[in-house]
Amino acid sequence: MSDQITVRQLLDAMDALNAKYNTLSPEVRAQIYKGNFLLEAFDGCTEPLDRDIVITREVAQYLQRHTDAKPSADSVGKRLCSLPYMGEPKQWRCGETRYRGVIIRNHARWRNASGPDIMAHIAGDSDELLS
Repeated sequence: MSDQITVRQLLDAMDALNAKYNTLSPEVRAQIYKGNFLLEAFDGCTEPLDRDIVITREVAQYLQRHTDAKPSADSVGKRLCSLPYMGEPKQWRCGETRYRGVIIRNHARWRNASGPDIMAHIAGDSDELLS
């Protein structure tokens, strides 16, 4: 038997770690994300990270409108795929349009989801928001 873990096991463990992180006191969390808009949005599950999967271009545009930062969609995607977010990059199609995003919560649920299901979740039309 091998001691190696799969990427899927690692991502599932990160989902559990994120749940544990949310049990920290507000004071501790404030020190961790002091001045970090994205981390605060991730922790609070607020815009622009209020869905399980996000479109990186939309997150970048949101940051450009609401902060002094001017990140590219690529830099947002890379950041969301690193600690502490541990997102998983995802590309999908809906109709003729191709999207690039990052799964930031419930990785197993969205890993194999169809493009229309993902877009319904992002638009808020899904019954399984943050399930």
